[in-house]
This record gives sequence, C-alpha cells and structure tokens, in this order.
Amino acid sequence: MLQRTQSLWLFLAAVCGALSMNWPFYSGSVQGTGNIQVSSVLLTATYDIVNLFCTVVVSAGSLVAIFYYKKRKWQFLITLGLFIFSILNIFQYYRETQKFTSGVFSLTALFTLAIPILLFFAMRGIRRDEKLVKSLDRLR
Repeated sequence: MLQRTQSLWLFLAAVCGALSMNWPFYSGSVQGTGNIQVSSVLLTATYDIVNLFCTVVVSAGSLVAIFYYKKRKWQFLITLGLFIFSILNIFQYYRETQKFTSGVFSLTALFTLAIPILLFFAMRGIRRDEKLVKSLDRLR
C-alpha cells in the first residue's frame, strides 16, 4: 500500500535527490588554466557526470521502490542498493570538493546528506512490515 511510512521516506529521498540537482553542495573557487583563479563555481549534481548519474539513480530508484510494496524483499534490496549508491554519491561529492582551492559547504548540502538517512528509515519500515506479515502468518 502506498500509505505506509516507508513510502513517505522513499518519496522524501527522491525529492531530496531532485532538489540536489539544482541547488549546490559546495561553492567556491577553482584553479583555472595557468594561474587564473575562477571564482563562484557551484558544485551541484550536474557538475560532473558521475554525480549526475548517482543522483538520478537514487532519485528514480526511490520512486520505483515505492511501487514494490507487494514484494517487500525486492523493495528492501532495491532500497539497500540505493543506500549504498547514496553513500558513494556523498563520497564522490567529497572528492570533487578537494579540487576547489577555497570555498564553503552550502546549507543545501543537507539534501544530499539526508538521502541515506531517509533510505535507512525506509529500510527499517520495510523490515518492520516483513516481521508483521510473518507474525500474522504464524497466527493462521
């Protein structure tokens, strides 16, 4: 059913992924060609192809996982894979920030950092539903 709490967590993870496409994770200056300092560069999901791919997979995968509510094992496995992907995405963002000469993390970086937390809550809800169904099967 779509009214389960893990559906809400998965939807919020998809929304956070979509918001991180346009809003920056990090902003600062980058060393250009020669000794020219390029200022005001925003690190968003569209900055690099790897970040873009990871963000799109996590956002779209979260929406797809919502509709696997009848197959809880598949939903759990998809969500676990998305959780690992989101951790890799954060690691990739961190690697990209090392290329900046100076800058600061943006407040909107919380959207990217919230995705694995939301996916963890979704996995916990899926596991809780699976336990409930197993306990009801024992009563029959």
